Amino acid sequence: MAVRRLSRLVVHRCPALSALGRQAVPEPDLERTTGLEPRRLATAGGDRSRLGLGTGLLLGVAVGLSRLVEEAIDATLQMIRTIPFLITLPLFVLWFGVDELPKILIITIGTALPMYLNTMSGVRSVDPRLIEMGEQFGLSRARLIGTVILPGAMPAVLTGLRYSLGIGWLALIVAEQINAQEGLGHLISNAQALFQTDTIMVVVVVYATLGLLTDVVVRLTESRLLAWRKVPR
Repeated sequence: MAVRRLSRLVVHRCPALSALGRQAVPEPDLERTTGLEPRRLATAGGDRSRLGLGTGLLLGVAVGLSRLVEEAIDATLQMIRTIPFLITLPLFVLWFGVDELPKILIITIGTALPMYLNTMSGVRSVDPRLIEMGEQFGLSRARLIGTVILPGAMPAVLTGLRYSLGIGWLALIVAEQINAQEGLGHLISNAQALFQTDTIMVVVVVYATLGLLTDVVVRLTESRLLAWRKVPR
């Protein structure tokens, strides 16, 4: 919600971008699409990104705590991580059609893997003495993870969140090419077909702005959650 409000404010209050946007894109389309993309990631697309973030978090904790789980799934996840979105797009369309499932998969995979890598690294960097202390106090495995391991891994988890949301925008651009009827992906497709460079530039600036605003929101959240951490100057 915060990203959506900020994005509308920036796009419509920035004179240069607003003027260029109105020249390149009709006003109803500009109004609709600049509100559509944040809404897709924060609501409908947010469901997909939350699915990816949650999956990455769970896998990262599991792999960080167990070498056996790492041996079972890490190699597969590393291979998936190296596959570009544009290669998976036609495969997902062939396998799953042009409905929502390919979009869900692309965004979920895109957001899950950075979260997985950073969470795994964060869990393994937690001071073993803290874990031992929690065990001495008789904490169950679940409480140990919730009260000791995850708080200790929180800096890495938030870093993973920043990367995941940034890649989430890239995944959204790819997903929008599937049977696009509206949104910025639809504008890009039409502009590319009609050689409308100005429209493409507007969309590029909008995506860059939305990505920056997303990062700002995460950084503000990080500063609140990690206020105890001393950052070297």
